[in-house]
Amino acid sequence: MQRRRQNRGTREAKKLDFSNFLPLIASIRVDLGADWEFYREFLEGVIDASSRGETATAWYEQIEPLVRSNGGLRIAHEGVCFLIHEMEARKLACKLF
Repeated sequence: MQRRRQNRGTREAKKLDFSNFLPLIASIRVDLGADWEFYREFLEGVIDASSRGETATAWYEQIEPLVRSNGGLRIAHEGVCFLIHEMEARKLACKLF
């Protein structure tokens, strides 16, 4: 009986935990191309600010022109913003209870 050879990429991909962020981030990376680095910096800034308990309003305002200039990006960006907001709400709830 012949055994199927497992592709290394498949095995490595299974190590990643699925997150609702993954499809949104993949879509944003495709839409932005080289400008992806700006968006990555935005994500890191928002997550860092959130972890320190600071406001991330400046980060959201800074990325808005890039999102507005790319129509297809808006929906994925709104999804990312929603998920970040949910993470912050869960974190706050854990502190309260």
